[in-house]
Amino acid sequence: MAVSGLSPSAIFDPANPGNNLARGSGVAAPTAAASAASNALNKLTSDFDTFLTLLTTQLQNQDPLEPLDSKEFTSQLVQFTSVEQSIQSNKNLEKLIALTGGNTSSAAFEYIGREIKTANSSTNLSNGMAKWSYEVDPAATSSAITVLDAKGNAVYTIEGKTGAGTHDFTWDGKDKNGNSFAEGIYSLSVSATDISKKPVNAKVFTTGTVTNVEISGDEPTLLIGGVKVALKDVLSVTRGGNFGDALGYIGREVRTVNSSTNLTNSIANWTYEIDPKAVSTVITLKDRVGNVVLEQNVTPEPGLNNLSWNGVDKDGVQQPDGVYSISITSRDRNDVPVGAKVFTKGVVTSIDKSGNNPVLVIGGVKVSLSDVLTVTEPDMPAAKATGG
Repeated sequence: MAVSGLSPSAIFDPANPGNNLARGSGVAAPTAAASAASNALNKLTSDFDTFLTLLTTQLQNQDPLEPLDSKEFTSQLVQFTSVEQSIQSNKNLEKLIALTGGNTSSAAFEYIGREIKTANSSTNLSNGMAKWSYEVDPAATSSAITVLDAKGNAVYTIEGKTGAGTHDFTWDGKDKNGNSFAEGIYSLSVSATDISKKPVNAKVFTTGTVTNVEISGDEPTLLIGGVKVALKDVLSVTRGGNFGDALGYIGREVRTVNSSTNLTNSIANWTYEIDPKAVSTVITLKDRVGNVVLEQNVTPEPGLNNLSWNGVDKDGVQQPDGVYSISITSRDRNDVPVGAKVFTKGVVTSIDKSGNNPVLVIGGVKVSLSDVLTVTEPDMPAAKATGG
């Protein structure tokens, strides 16, 4: 899972790139060699000179006994003035558009080096691996996954997953006969049908690190290897896994894909989401060493459900504050296990950098940066991110 991008000093919001301009970037607003308004003004000047020449000639050659009506001259002058004012307004609008384009380009450079999740079906096959994620309509009973090459030819097909939430798919770059394909850009197509075999919606997402920004078109485009991504297709942004970036989370509240949380002052909270096909659900609560503290049958509602625990175990004994986790077992009407997701929230208190990648510490709970869904400043609304 990706997170709204952070730096140690600011939250990066992909929905409002204009608020994240690179300071001191030195990027100037693009200007056209000759704008439409300038061309129109030049044409108007030429026409006005011609009009004055004709007017002077008419005045010189008018019949003194039947002079020309001055109202007509006045009307024509007013029309020229009105057109000139309209052209000037267009020139001002062109300047605003150019400035906006420059700001957008500057903001796009902020994405370089950041990992983004996109509404894009194309990704890079590199070192024998290509990754996608996808979601299908909860009503789907079957789905099919097809990998396409750059020319749109199907190179690999497999049955997909159904159920609520996001599903991951990793391709090793080989067909079903074990033949390897060349590295490059490949895309994923997901189709799904309901119990009546009618097509239902499916979405495909990709994740990758922005390596470059292309500003040759009307709008800047992000590059992930050889894949081009429009700014409007960016769903979430994360800085990466280095220690300096992780420090930016300290003091902020994060929502995570995590089954563990802290029991503090006899209160612990989780949220969870169950596959809509589930007909039975059992939640098991365990302490830090894996001992079962409480077990409960529940009937969850569609979407997110809240679970709050007061620290009292199955025997009515109050448990000490500390780290506890839950596991969820759900089955459909055919007694087949179905999926479930658990989410927790908490304020990051420190960073653990003992491993290869830094992890966030929330009380006694350790959380990987990749499991962060949203980040919230104290007393501020949550930053935009994907996930439940």
